[in-house]
Amino acid sequence: MSKKNKPQAIDVYVGDPILVNYHPLDRYLAKRQEVDPSKPTQVEIDNKETVDPEDGLDNLIQQLTQFRDKYGKTYTNLRFESEVEHYCQYQPDCSCRPTFYLYGRRTETDIEVQHRLRQEQERQAAIEARERAEYEKLKAKFGDKV
Repeated sequence: MSKKNKPQAIDVYVGDPILVNYHPLDRYLAKRQEVDPSKPTQVEIDNKETVDPEDGLDNLIQQLTQFRDKYGKTYTNLRFESEVEHYCQYQPDCSCRPTFYLYGRRTETDIEVQHRLRQEQERQAAIEARERAEYEKLKAKFGDKV
């Protein structure tokens, strides 16, 4: 197994990695390129762990201890990342409070390795096709003159 095929350490949300077959951005890409919506396009993290800072100190300490016990062996550098829903401001009942997700560093799963390798192959194939087209164009324009 080459170094490229080995699982790498990645920073991700704590949760379950899943393959997603259709992402909203792919609708835009499908108009420009031929994207197959039945083919998995990305890996997402499902069941993200969150914490509410207004939950009370005792509950927070208990929750943080549970997170450390549950994920401490699999993940390193556990921390919280905040996200604010930007479209929230247009909702009448929006509080625009950030959501705090548990984030950490771990080794890629088999799903993520396979997905990364497939993306690298597709990217390399696209580069080679573009270079081949450029070569053919220049060859047609200049012939074998070197």
